[in-house]
Amino acid sequence: MRVGIMTMHRIPNYGSFLQALSLKMIIESLGHEVIFVDFKIDPDVEHRGDLYSLIQCKKKSIMKIIRGTKIGSQLFYFLKEHSSSKDIIKKQLIFSSCNDMLGVSNKYHYRCKVDVLIIGSDEVFNCTQFGNNVGYSLELFGKDNKAKKIITYAASFGSTTMTKINHYGIADELGILLNKMQAVSVRDHNSFKIVQSISNKKPFLHLDPVLVGNIENLFNFVPQEKGYVILYGYTYRFTKEECNAILEFAHSHNKKVIALGEPQYKCDNYICCKPDEVMGYFKNSDYIFTDTFHGTIFSVINHKQFLTIVRTSGQSDSSNQEKLESLLSDLGLEDRRLSNLDEISKVLYNIDYDRVDSIRKLAKNNAIRYLSKFVN
Repeated sequence: MRVGIMTMHRIPNYGSFLQALSLKMIIESLGHEVIFVDFKIDPDVEHRGDLYSLIQCKKKSIMKIIRGTKIGSQLFYFLKEHSSSKDIIKKQLIFSSCNDMLGVSNKYHYRCKVDVLIIGSDEVFNCTQFGNNVGYSLELFGKDNKAKKIITYAASFGSTTMTKINHYGIADELGILLNKMQAVSVRDHNSFKIVQSISNKKPFLHLDPVLVGNIENLFNFVPQEKGYVILYGYTYRFTKEECNAILEFAHSHNKKVIALGEPQYKCDNYICCKPDEVMGYFKNSDYIFTDTFHGTIFSVINHKQFLTIVRTSGQSDSSNQEKLESLLSDLGLEDRRLSNLDEISKVLYNIDYDRVDSIRKLAKNNAIRYLSKFVN
């Protein structure tokens, strides 16, 4: 069968890239052909119907088409060297250099004819986030698709809550689209409750593809760096106080701090590596501090000692509480939450990874059963 995956595979983010790759490999292992289906960007939920926001989204779509041409690709490389945004462009080029692993190119493919469309994983349902990188795109809920059947796998509403959905009055239109799906699978308890609340679907709960795949054994890259602690979060998400505490801990153990993927306020070294190299950095690190969903997962699959900072909506403009509390609970790793910087030495405590791996094995079996049933 021809299976389409609609997810965040073009976002220059290690988690987004590797979850897409892992799900692709799982579906292919079941004997199916896999393609990635792109989605149209719309204005965010705050600016629906706003003409300026709509024009901005159309401009982004046009730029994607241009970049898919030969002259557009050459222009992109020129801007990398001369633009004030060259660091952002450089990162996009680093990620696009691994596009062949996903089987995609700079050319976008919308509304493809497929036997089954799988929406997910990642925050494909995070429909109340601001900005025009994704916006309020109902294609991520199956609108205007050309698939014979739609399911989701480990989809997430991210920081979207029922309170936000009710505030914007979008529950009914989301529920109608969810009800048209053959099956709905989510990856966290917040998303599970939302699906139950706004639709007639009984959702399945599954772990992220990176946790139930075999991605940690796919790459052989070994970094030159030795004796280091990874600081893994979104751009400047770690506060200066947090950076100082982690630096002090690392230096007291004769380790250096590497900010991996995104810059932070303070570190010994900042490295932006290719997606096929990030596992090597995690695997060879001594300790890891993260505040991201996939940073936690990368730590787990490589059996590393780590701590995760959970940020509530009152602490940060972008809360990670809903997804991280669910993830740590599902893996029985609630004690790896760093709530107070005075507890930073908890990272030294060993983790019973035999127990965690048994949870992952059971979750993998459940995922394969689900995908085998609803894809075939």
